[in-house]
Amino acid sequence: MISYQEILPNQWKITFNGIDISPFFYVKSTGGRGVMGREVNTATIGNRPGGFLRGTRIPVRVITIEVLFAFSSEEELKKKQEELTFILHTDEPKPLIFHDEPDRTYYAVFENISESEEQGGIQPATLTFLCPDPKKYGAASSYEFGSGIHTFTNPGYADIEPKIECIFTEGGTSYEVSLLNADNSVSKTIKILYKFIAGDTLVIDSAKRKVTCNGNLIMTALQIQSDWFKIPPRKPIKMNFSHKSSIKFDEAYL
Repeated sequence: MISYQEILPNQWKITFNGIDISPFFYVKSTGGRGVMGREVNTATIGNRPGGFLRGTRIPVRVITIEVLFAFSSEEELKKKQEELTFILHTDEPKPLIFHDEPDRTYYAVFENISESEEQGGIQPATLTFLCPDPKKYGAASSYEFGSGIHTFTNPGYADIEPKIECIFTEGGTSYEVSLLNADNSVSKTIKILYKFIAGDTLVIDSAKRKVTCNGNLIMTALQIQSDWFKIPPRKPIKMNFSHKSSIKFDEAYL
């Protein structure tokens, strides 16, 4: 039998897609928000002992919320569950925020519910959410750079895929941004060939793999030799901008 003293009070607020869902239940525990595990790929060679590391991979994040539905009657329970189902059934991942991590956002999609026996409007259950993107995100950040080479450090604890923006002060026919090696040689670059005029706003969205000018897609302007890149956390990297630009991103954590 569940002890009501083990249940966290209703001030344990949880919002999903901007809606406070905590009034629908009492929270007993949550899982999937602590130290993030990873998949480790190893291989062996003949009769040699042990093996060697092929690589690692961060899997989809699974978040569980163990709850207690507690209403005055079975009829009220069913009505409230209908309403909660409507809220949870989104077509794509939506922001999921917990009261003890108010400055972190998970992007989750509801998967299923595991229910226990119902008794007079009271029913224990476990809600399961999947985060296809396993990262959680913090504050929105923006940095501005003049043309040329600049050093930048990603302040989070996970790779970021930045949104790079340039507002042209005069006409031009190209734009280029490069991730550099320590010796200033080019590691990866993104190059755009397009007839820009003064006032045009170019946005290179690395996460969505999209390039727009004034909000209109211009993917044909992206040169074939371009290579999307991520910015690793907590170490200085060099970037080279052909024009004055800004990079915008949400700080990322695991």
